[in-house]
Amino acid sequence: MKRNERAVTDRSEIVNILKACPVCRIALPDEPAPYLVPMNFGHTLDGDTLTLYFHCAQEGRKIDLLKKCPSVGFEMDRLIKVIGKHDIACTYSCAYESVIGTGAVSFLTDHNEKRDALLSILEQLTGRNIFAFNDAMIDKTTVFRVVSKDFTVKRSHGKA
Repeated sequence: MKRNERAVTDRSEIVNILKACPVCRIALPDEPAPYLVPMNFGHTLDGDTLTLYFHCAQEGRKIDLLKKCPSVGFEMDRLIKVIGKHDIACTYSCAYESVIGTGAVSFLTDHNEKRDALLSILEQLTGRNIFAFNDAMIDKTTVFRVVSKDFTVKRSHGKA
């Protein structure tokens, strides 16, 4: 990270930033350019390992690319506010928090693991963690995780 003063290393702050991010974008290798897709996500942070959970349809471009190359980049962010002086363009900046990294994809096949991952995604979306699940729907849903030890979390307070 170029701007070390922006690094966030405190585990509880990292968890709070993850919880505040509404969407995670994953970048998949493709030709002629990477394929970038915004996704709902869930997460766990265990020591220095961040695990992100995603769900999607059983077929399509994303699945084809993930099976072809299970390495992805990811990014999530939260714009806190725009700061600047009314009529002076170069004074504008943003206060933000972000998480950026790379990781390895694996598909979940165990019913209970899929259920737990889906619960994590729902908790991220709703703030709730109690839901009724339809077992047949869980079995039909593709769920994958991205495990990363290569990620950075940063915060900028912006400048006026």
